[in-house]
Order: sequence, then C-alpha cells, then structure tokens
Amino acid sequence: MPVEEHDERQLDREGHFLDVAFKVDGSNALHYSMYRKTLNSYDYVPFQSCHAKATFRAVVMTELHRLLLTNIDEHSFNEQVDFSFCRFL
Repeated sequence: MPVEEHDERQLDREGHFLDVAFKVDGSNALHYSMYRKTLNSYDYVPFQSCHAKATFRAVVMTELHRLLLTNIDEHSFNEQVDFSFCRFL
C-alpha cells in the first residue's frame, strides 16, 4: 500500500536503542527520552563502602549528564531525575 493511503496514526514509529527511546510522530517530528530496561537492577556502589568520596560524586554527576543527553525536554528530564535519585537512596 502506498504511503499516501495510510492513516496518519499508522505513521507513528517508535523504538529504543541502548538507553534512549525514540518516536517519530505523524508530522515526522523526532521525540526522544530515557529508556530504562525492565530487568535493570539499579545496582550502584553502596554509600557505606570504602570507596573514595569522589567515586560517589562521579556516579551522581555521570547520571545527571546522561539524563541531560537522553531527554528532549525539561519535564521528562525532571521526571527521570526524581526516579534516579529515588534509586540512589
């Protein structure tokens, strides 16, 4: 069936690659946000461990940087920050 005959709702395409979920809507606009795998165990270095303090700071800063890169807007970024920091505690 030629593309012109498809309903606009059928043109929505989405998928994920690594930790980013992509969606192309009917107007061909690209949207992306953080994708979290269902089997992710969220195992981080425990704060009670004997690692240097810089290790814990690096984990937090790296997570924030990753969230900035993988969320298209401030709303989804803030949702992911809230989710991530609940996992750290």
